[in-house]
Amino acid sequence: MGDAFSVVWEGVSAFKDAIDKQIAAASLASKTIVTTGGHIVEAHVKQRMSGSSTSIATASGHIVEASMGSSTVRVVTGALRRSVGVDKIEPDGPMGWRSETGPRTVYGRRIELGFKGTDSIGRSYNQEGRFPTKLGLEDADPELVTLHRVAWANALRV
Repeated sequence: MGDAFSVVWEGVSAFKDAIDKQIAAASLASKTIVTTGGHIVEAHVKQRMSGSSTSIATASGHIVEASMGSSTVRVVTGALRRSVGVDKIEPDGPMGWRSETGPRTVYGRRIELGFKGTDSIGRSYNQEGRFPTKLGLEDADPELVTLHRVAWANALRV
């Protein structure tokens, strides 16, 4: 009955501080990957939108041409290419980050996915999708893999 038993934990606050430091480094790596990666994708999408050609007016009145059978969107005015950007860089979960990269123009989705049908004022279309955002993302893949590896390697060294 007189024997006493006690446990003393040392270094708990140092361990907690190390974990907090690692969490902060992981969050920063995620934000770096999302932000820098978004701009890498943006550059590749814009590369998919180049050149000049005969013009076509879209339903919204913008002038572009998506050459059939080509994965490059030919641009006359440059409005679609200029509209491509990285938006909404924001936290997503405890350590995650997200962003949106792509065209901001009203007709950007139609160029990306195509449109077959009749619009709201009765005009008929049979436009194939050109997929500049999807293809730009695929083009960016090797750079994104490298970015991911470097950012996480740096975060894990903390």
